[in-house]
Amino acid sequence: MDCLIIYSRDGEQRVQTLTTRFIPNMKAVEFTILNAELPAGHSPLGLAANGSVRQMIQQLGIEILDVLPVRNALPSEQRA
Repeated sequence: MDCLIIYSRDGEQRVQTLTTRFIPNMKAVEFTILNAELPAGHSPLGLAANGSVRQMIQQLGIEILDVLPVRNALPSEQRA
């Protein structure tokens, strides 16, 4: 299932996509957003290194607005 994640950071609306086999859980959504907002191996100053993903999202001023299914993948017999 492809999902569209709609969120805001400091009032600016942004989107990310997430592909999963089933309905995504909140941890997957949060990690996808955090992964998009932080460069690899980078942690902004002031963020708690031992904090949870949810705490880091809150510290970055990110608010998850919606997660929408975009399309379901075709069943395996319809692919090819």
